[in-house]
Amino acid sequence: MVHFLSYTALSFGLAFSVTSGAPSRRSMALLDQRELPDYFAHAGTPSPDTLINLKIALTANSMPGLEQRFWDVSTPGNALYSQHLSFEETKAFASPAPETVSAVTAWLNENGINNFTTTGAFDDWLSLTIPISTVNSLFDAEYQIYIEIGGPTQLIRTLAYFLPVDLQQHINLIYPSTDFVRNIQGPKLRTSVVPGSSYNNTANARAQEIPFSCKTSINAMQASNTLGVSGFIEQYPQMADLKRFLTDLRPDIPISTTYTLQSVDGGSDPQSASKAGIKVNLDIQYTVGLATNVPVTFISVGEDNIDAIEAFMDLMSDIHAQTTPPSVLTTRYCNLTKPISILWLTLLLFSSGDGGVSGSQSQFCAI
Repeated sequence: MVHFLSYTALSFGLAFSVTSGAPSRRSMALLDQRELPDYFAHAGTPSPDTLINLKIALTANSMPGLEQRFWDVSTPGNALYSQHLSFEETKAFASPAPETVSAVTAWLNENGINNFTTTGAFDDWLSLTIPISTVNSLFDAEYQIYIEIGGPTQLIRTLAYFLPVDLQQHINLIYPSTDFVRNIQGPKLRTSVVPGSSYNNTANARAQEIPFSCKTSINAMQASNTLGVSGFIEQYPQMADLKRFLTDLRPDIPISTTYTLQSVDGGSDPQSASKAGIKVNLDIQYTVGLATNVPVTFISVGEDNIDAIEAFMDLMSDIHAQTTPPSVLTTRYCNLTKPISILWLTLLLFSSGDGGVSGSQSQFCAI
């Protein structure tokens, strides 16, 4: 589960006009590189005029300070334990310094790039759409087309990129660049009745003797709290399944208890048995069932994004922008690539995913 640093949200934006010009050359240094993952193959070179939606992550004003505060508020016994930051306090750590914004925007302007916007809850991303040829020139990169072996994913990525030496302290990363994320679809729920099974609701389970050590229980019943459950890759909970869950396992609370829907990137929640997702159906049922009387919101993240990394970034940006975000967000999905890890520092706790730091499934991880 994720305990958020509580705050009230603000939003900002800057827009610039378009000019043209040849990139100015500076002394360059490698920022990131990797080998091609064994589950992708090279599939050609994109046309130089192919447009790419690029995001430049500006360095936080005090990432070490934010990380230290993260551990302070998370560690029992620490003098700052549970003293979560407000949005403005978090912003003071996470936002780029004025000199960072000035240095990077001046460099882009020198190279004829003025058509970009400032995005992100902390004004820490510059978003722009430029040709592949310009990206390659700016970052001494070589963006190529890659396809997933045996899968549907096709990406335009580079295996290395460079930054001007004098800007390395101001730019944390560019995206997309060296990230390779497969479009893994989640399993759908399939049920069947096993002949001779002793299960016929949960009467048998309730009849079993409860061990003495388990007879003391703790219920989360603070209605002023709020819980968020995020869902990705077309995983949808079903209200009918939740109703049955409560009937069988929580008959002490109304079976009408349900959740509200919040959409990110065109997310939805179709209600049909064929759309039931194993993961998020379970998440909703146990969240509602354990957190008695606590309002629950299902945050459905749709497909209006580049890949799983941008989906997580959009989820975090959406939550940061809320006036009253969930007190706790729970998810069984995770992608711990660098841009996501930066966003997690503005939270308190988060899951590591099925494959740990390697992502949704076990695989090689070079982070």
